[in-house]
Amino acid sequence: MGFGSSTKYRRRIVLIFLFLCVGLSLSAQANLELSYSSFQEYQKALKLQQSYKAPVSLSKSEHPVFNYWINGYRLSLSLLFFEDRDGLHLALDFLDNAYRQVKKQSSAEPWKSYALAENRMQKMLLEARYHQYWSAFWTFREAIALNKSAFKNYPNFSGNIKMKGTLEVLQSAIPEDYAGLASFLGMKGDYAKGMALLKSIPANDVFFTESVLLSKLLEDVLEKEKTPLKQEEKQLFIDLDENPLSLLMLVRQAMREHRDSTALRIIEQADDRVRSTIPLLHYLQAELLLRSNQWNKAYDHYQLFLRFCPTADLSKDAHFKSGLCAWAKGNEIDQEKQWEMASSIGYTHTDADRYAAYSLATRSINSLPLLKARYLIDGGYLEQALQLLEATPQETLSPFDQLEWAYRHGRLQEQKGHYTLALTSYLQAIQKCPRKNLYQGPNSCLLAAQLYASEGKNKEAFEQLKALRKFKHYPYQKSILKRADKLKKRLLQN
Repeated sequence: MGFGSSTKYRRRIVLIFLFLCVGLSLSAQANLELSYSSFQEYQKALKLQQSYKAPVSLSKSEHPVFNYWINGYRLSLSLLFFEDRDGLHLALDFLDNAYRQVKKQSSAEPWKSYALAENRMQKMLLEARYHQYWSAFWTFREAIALNKSAFKNYPNFSGNIKMKGTLEVLQSAIPEDYAGLASFLGMKGDYAKGMALLKSIPANDVFFTESVLLSKLLEDVLEKEKTPLKQEEKQLFIDLDENPLSLLMLVRQAMREHRDSTALRIIEQADDRVRSTIPLLHYLQAELLLRSNQWNKAYDHYQLFLRFCPTADLSKDAHFKSGLCAWAKGNEIDQEKQWEMASSIGYTHTDADRYAAYSLATRSINSLPLLKARYLIDGGYLEQALQLLEATPQETLSPFDQLEWAYRHGRLQEQKGHYTLALTSYLQAIQKCPRKNLYQGPNSCLLAAQLYASEGKNKEAFEQLKALRKFKHYPYQKSILKRADKLKKRLLQN
């Protein structure tokens, strides 16, 4: 029986395509969707009309067609930020109609070919945003093919350069597990090449602002090394310090550096209209308030986020943490209500949602003092956290809380630069941690290995990486193992 008539073979091909689609979409869901859609909201907020309005050079017959395309762009924009599944089909139909009308135009180049590729990018983002992964995968391929043709015919048009750079970076983010098949299908990107294209657009070009912000956002969400801002780029961010995108970038950067007090000050000083533009800002503000132990205010902002996004990504985590806030306030009735609502949300695409699901399923929740200490450490409030830990003797705690105490003490001391104390606490956490279901032990192995490696003690680092592999079935496992593999590779190179 030949390949063409083999049902088993055809099924395998379908499964391979499906796994590639889901793998690409899930990796992009938390990262790529945030970067590109946040930028689109920025475009709307700042009214960058010279970039997205029907070009003056178009004929009278072409002008309304391109305005129609831009209206579809605006509609898709709103659905990326506000949960509206009923409106999704309307937006997809709008984009498809706009695509067909723009395609009919005969003399609108180079805007026509650029608009077609941009339109497919919008559709792909919407499909991924609402978890239509199979459709999103094929639409993504369509956007790539359209941009390839547009760039070949009009290589000096900045819109095509911007799109090509963006697509190169997005394709470079395809997970390694699917890279072989993606390459076979022609979906192989070059991160450095893509960033170089984005940064090649001059300051006097209508696409300059978009390209700068895209490059910085992609560096951010893909966790790449940050490149210094040029003088004209610095001025751009100074000028735009009161728009949603700049606000989002500044807050995220401060949170990653454990400067929560700075991040909270930035977000609280922003205009309410700016904050309300992106519901994610309410979620981030709630996180900041939780990490400063302002439980009542944190609860309020989780609820504001849920008002706009009742079943979106991070909604499970928002309900779960609303329950924690209610517990801290002594309101057990609302705590159970929030946790029931969290349990009713089925999908878990983000690490935060997955850990919320794990915590709810196992009720693996620490005592309130340790919970408060954990969030204080995450926010960089180290002295307050240390006081809480020192006021909670380990011998009075349950085995689960003793493990958490050692792990959090290690994280705290590492942030303070006390690496010997941190290493001692990590080794204690490894000894106290069961071999299944808890992440504190394996992550302590990784963090201890990193500390040993920083001291040039490669043998000890390898021993910790080997010990890490003995732990099974724990939260954040994929992320921890990926970081461990990177460290091992670096050690072997040295």
